[in-house]
Amino acid sequence: DDFNTGGAIAELFELAKIANRVCDTNDLEGKGKENSEAVAEFTATLTAIKELSSILGIFQQPPAEAGGSDNELLGRVMQPVIDLRAESRQAKNFTVADAIRDGLKPTGITLEDRSGGTEWEGGSDEALNGVMQMLIDLRADARKNKDFATGDAVRDRLKEAGVTLEDRAGGTEWTT
Repeated sequence: DDFNTGGAIAELFELAKIANRVCDTNDLEGKGKENSEAVAEFTATLTAIKELSSILGIFQQPPAEAGGSDNELLGRVMQPVIDLRAESRQAKNFTVADAIRDGLKPTGITLEDRSGGTEWEGGSDEALNGVMQMLIDLRADARKNKDFATGDAVRDRLKEAGVTLEDRAGGTEWTT
C-alpha cells in the first residue's frame, strides 16, 4: 500500500513556499510586522504546515536533552510520581508504591517522607529518562494485571505535567 508520502511532503514544501512568499511580499521581517492581516495569513499557513506535518511524524519534539530543560521537566514529572506513590500507599497497594521507590533508585533520586509531605532529591544526568521509563514500565505492568485505574492515573498525571505517552507497536514513547 502506498500512501503517497512523497507527494504529501511535496505539498508541505509548496505550503512553505507560500509562507515565504507571504512573508516576502508583505515584508513581515521588517515594516510589514504591523500588517495584522498579513501576519494572520502567515501564521495560519505555518499552523497548517505544522499540523499537516505532524501527521507524517515531522517536527515532533524528541524527549528533552540533558541540561536545564530536563531539570525543569523532571521537576514537573516528579510531582505525579510522588502523588501516585502516596495514593498507592494510602490504598495499601504497596506493590505499586514499592515499584515507584525501587524504580527511582537507579536514577539517583531518593524520596523523603516528611510530616509536610514527600520530597525528592538527587538525580543523575539521565534521571528524566530513567523516571519516564520507570513510569512507562509501571503503566505497562498495571495494564497487564488489569489494574486500569493505575495505568490511567500514570497517563493522566503525566499529561497534566505536559508529557504525552504514545503506545506504538515497538513500545510506549513519550513526548513533551
